[in-house]
Amino acid sequence: MRSIAALLLFLWNAHSFLITSPLAIGRGYITGKSLLHATNVSEDDSLLAEIRSMRVRELKDELKSRRISTVDVFEKEELVKRLYEDRKKTPGTPEKSNSSSTYSKDNNVIEGDLLFTSMETGRSIPAFNRENIKIEGVGQPYPTIKIRVNDRFDLTLLLDTACSGFVLRPSVVREYGLQSYDTPVSMTGAGGSINAGLTQLERFTYGGADFGTMPAAVQDIGALPEALDGIIGLSFLNQFACVEFDILNGKLRLYKDNDQPPVPEGCEVTAEGEMTLTRLGIYTVDVTLDGRGPIKMLVDSGATSSFLSWKGVTDLGYTKSMLRELSGRIGAMGSDNIAMELTHTLPVEIFVNLGKKTKYYGVPIERSSNLSIDVGDIAILESELKADQVVGILGMDLLQMNSFIRVTFRGSSPRVTFLK
Repeated sequence: MRSIAALLLFLWNAHSFLITSPLAIGRGYITGKSLLHATNVSEDDSLLAEIRSMRVRELKDELKSRRISTVDVFEKEELVKRLYEDRKKTPGTPEKSNSSSTYSKDNNVIEGDLLFTSMETGRSIPAFNRENIKIEGVGQPYPTIKIRVNDRFDLTLLLDTACSGFVLRPSVVREYGLQSYDTPVSMTGAGGSINAGLTQLERFTYGGADFGTMPAAVQDIGALPEALDGIIGLSFLNQFACVEFDILNGKLRLYKDNDQPPVPEGCEVTAEGEMTLTRLGIYTVDVTLDGRGPIKMLVDSGATSSFLSWKGVTDLGYTKSMLRELSGRIGAMGSDNIAMELTHTLPVEIFVNLGKKTKYYGVPIERSSNLSIDVGDIAILESELKADQVVGILGMDLLQMNSFIRVTFRGSSPRVTFLK
């Protein structure tokens, strides 16, 4: 197996406080022809190396700001070539959208940096069920924030809309001398229930705002990047009317009261759907893929990729013969360190949309993205979430195709909105 994932469910006192965390995966990919062949430049060109390290969305955004069309481009290497040639002619990077600056003056909005943390390749992680996951693929990075605790130390946390609470590594508790509690905590994950510890943060700050006591499960999250100290989820996020992931500018906005923020200048809503709260305390949204569906998928910013169960494949009207079989042993691992094997993948070629009935066309799939959704026996979908008819996980490979992602917890109904 060569992919990586995280999936957690925690339960305080058997029924009082539930935490779920994501299923995420890193995948490898093959790019098109070498830029060296196309431009005849040396591999040690620092500008070329910088541009090649950019994501497709970043490349397209900068090319757009330079008034260079990308509508006829279907390979990342061609995007790299065009940006490289234009930067050579016109040094410097155009400024990003300054839409974020208008929010910092609003006392009803907390704005902080939205960072991204990638999985380290080449690392092997032993699973509890006698498998090893070797990380070789490159998936979408994890959205993360950095908080300041008690004015003493910083923690880098995965920002996870499919985690109903807060999780810290045992090493963090030891390093900073956080108090441990004897309160019974059990964790339900990909492979069943195990015991976990309990601690809490007395005070922390983010985006210039102060926050009070936050209880946290103490659990090894070895299946996540080593740079992450833990996971922060809905017990933090749903304190706000609306949470906005500004992918374009690298900002997180927490709206205290406004559940309908204005659409940023130059953007439009591409998809919107009502969210449904599951009995596990996390949200689903109805999703259509290439016009098929809808099916219920978890809204999961902590998942680097999206997933389907076999029931999801059936509900979409596909059969196994219509999918592409994965070569070799490819898998996902839960944060409970339980490995799960993936066997097939479903290419998504046209668009993704949200909601049962919608006036929006949806998010178009660009050919250069090579988007596909992995299929397998995802235990949590087959057991704890089966009664809620959840058949998939909507991860960052789909979410990050948008410039802005809004998750609204208040108002007429909870909903998730895509803007581009």
